[in-house]
Amino acid sequence: MGDGVMAVWGARTVREDDTEQAVLAALELLEGVATMGGEVAARAGVNTGEATVDMSGQDAGMVIGDLVNTAARFQGAAAPGTVLVGAGTFRAAGSRIEFVDAGAKVLKGKGAPVATWIARGARRGEAAGVQAPFLGRDQPLRQLVQAVTPAERRARLVCLVGTAGVGKTRLTDEFERTVSPNALVVRGRSPGSAPGATLVAFSEMVRTLAAVDESADEGSIRRQVHRMLAESMNDPDERGWVEPALLRLLGVDAEGLAPTELFSRWRLLFERLAERRPLVLVFDDAQWADETTLGFIDHLLEWVRDESILIVAIARPELLARRPTWGAEHSRATQLVLTPLPSTVIVDILDALVPDLPRDVAAAVVGRCEGIPLYVVEIVRMLAAEQRIVSSDTGYRIAGDIGTLRVPESMQALVAARLDALQPMARALALDASVLGDRFTTKTLAAMCPVAPAELPAALATLVDAGVIASHDLAAYRCAPNAPDADVLAVRAVSSLRAAIDQAWLLNGFAQVVALASDALRLSTSEAEHALLEERRATALIEVGDYADALIGLEEALAFHERSRDGDAAARVACAVGETMLRLARPGAARALLERAIGEHSGSVDQVRLGSLQVQVARARDFEGESEQGFRLAEHVAAVAADIGATGLRADALVTKGTCCGRLERVDQGVDALTEGIRLAEESGRIGGRLRGMTNLVWLLMEHDPRRAKAFAVDGCSFARRLGATSMERFMLSFPDRARPQPRRLGRCRHRARDGRPRPMARRRCWTGPLFSDRHLGCTRTGRVRAARTTDGSRGGR
Repeated sequence: MGDGVMAVWGARTVREDDTEQAVLAALELLEGVATMGGEVAARAGVNTGEATVDMSGQDAGMVIGDLVNTAARFQGAAAPGTVLVGAGTFRAAGSRIEFVDAGAKVLKGKGAPVATWIARGARRGEAAGVQAPFLGRDQPLRQLVQAVTPAERRARLVCLVGTAGVGKTRLTDEFERTVSPNALVVRGRSPGSAPGATLVAFSEMVRTLAAVDESADEGSIRRQVHRMLAESMNDPDERGWVEPALLRLLGVDAEGLAPTELFSRWRLLFERLAERRPLVLVFDDAQWADETTLGFIDHLLEWVRDESILIVAIARPELLARRPTWGAEHSRATQLVLTPLPSTVIVDILDALVPDLPRDVAAAVVGRCEGIPLYVVEIVRMLAAEQRIVSSDTGYRIAGDIGTLRVPESMQALVAARLDALQPMARALALDASVLGDRFTTKTLAAMCPVAPAELPAALATLVDAGVIASHDLAAYRCAPNAPDADVLAVRAVSSLRAAIDQAWLLNGFAQVVALASDALRLSTSEAEHALLEERRATALIEVGDYADALIGLEEALAFHERSRDGDAAARVACAVGETMLRLARPGAARALLERAIGEHSGSVDQVRLGSLQVQVARARDFEGESEQGFRLAEHVAAVAADIGATGLRADALVTKGTCCGRLERVDQGVDALTEGIRLAEESGRIGGRLRGMTNLVWLLMEHDPRRAKAFAVDGCSFARRLGATSMERFMLSFPDRARPQPRRLGRCRHRARDGRPRPMARRRCWTGPLFSDRHLGCTRTGRVRAARTTDGSRGGR
């Protein structure tokens, strides 16, 4: 197009927000050109409607028609630095984009002036223009209002489910107006055209709270976040703990911050906001939310216990297709389903908007809307834009001949998006059904389509599922995997997916990392890139607890690095493989692999990498019952780490050394090593090492010094709750049970020693809910150890 560029949305697959995304892309493009400086200037035009698209042959992707010509005319008529749009775009995106009337313009090839608007940016707050009266939803409104201030101050979830246009957003708008005087309401929306984008709705909430504009630079973001925290949190230590996590969410990287800490830091902000007044978090378009967003909502439900926080998730039924029990699996969660309104209510809404609308036209509108109030609004908005009705004090009045009603662009996009999201068979079934009209029987439909009558009900059910997520290069590749430029598209798709993977990892989106890496692995043709993706995917799988699948990916990555003779990478992955094997209770295999890696790479890797391998070997020896050898190796690594100043490695070695001491009955030495290891792990940001150290310290002290163990358990429980480590918190909370002997099986257990200190029991102990349950031992009153039956019926003792 000469010195111009044309982009097309919805050429093969339509999404209902295509128009909105096109306008936002044009605005972003102009903003990017403006930052180049100099005399370079750009302008853009956007038009919405139907066009002819050639999707086959040499000219695949060619778009022709008056729609394209008019868009070019808009671009030519736009002032430099502006985006000019037509009536179709204005109507389709007016609820999401802010437009300014640019008047009618004379365009080449048009017989009459054409109405135009200038796009300003994404709209904040309520949409301008036509607003339907709030009718027919009093009961769900009462339920939402009552959920704001319950008797129990905990986090609660209301999952508001309904089809597109049924009135979910209108209900939450009215709810916000009702509760805003007494509650803080914050909203965020998950975009439908941003695959791989993590926590977008939540980041939008934080931007709103901090008054951070989308175009703000790093300095402005830091200042605004700091100001917001100063107003919201009194404790400076808490502010310092939360601020880096918020900066990372807003795209300002915080060095040294472990991703596993993010959820708890974000949660603390919400808890402090809710201490002042009830907090309402509204997640709009939750059917498009990434798994990390849904996981963060689950995290809030699990951990917020003393503050009143109401989470309202607005979603379409597609969300329940992904997560069938979501919104009903928590005791403090409720599913609220909105059904289409009765025709009498639709008549009342239409009458309130256009009081003098002719009966036949009103009946036609009500018939087309089928209980969906959004359709009423869109039809009225279309009539107002075409000046067939004009605004008045009592609503809208007729300004001329209404003429023939047609379907507005926004409704076309909505229907087209839902059809394009269907599987091919379901889409063909919908086409067959459309021939029969709006009423048909399964018998009639079966006579037209190839689906067996017995399978037809299930096939029809798929017509309501629209959960396909894709866009940009990935969507283009999926749509045309055999196209001439498919290889180029695949490379670009992998590149964008890797960027999304990095973002998701930084934001604690481990499930999202797994999904994105899986997509990238299917497209990647580079063996080196494949190995790196496998490693990243496996690391995320470990975080979500899928060790078996993670081990497969790590072993594949290890094999590649060994073939390519990359010693450092091979040693790094071997360490991860060994640790994963230990998690899967395979210490023998882990030890063999780790010792082989040490032998092969001891001369080619640095001391920190070598020490990490040796620590895992020490753990494997301890698991195999060779605690003395494990102790010596861990002690050696700790000494080397101290000499070279590797604080994190020394922390891991000391935690392993202390654990070995526990098995060897060297209680005091073990406590000293574990305490120092925990301190160093905290100093170096080793969250996993600190968790392991605190858990093992409580385990070591359970029998020998219960009071001290309880004190450590209280600290550990507080740390686990702040971090969101559910399993660790449960272990710490179970301390009283674990520290109680089993009187019925072993009799009363007492410890006596000549020096008055508690005498250590055998290395495998009897506790309620023991960590190691293969052997139980008790004591007589004289302090002698007697044998007791093990869990499998055998006998053991020392």
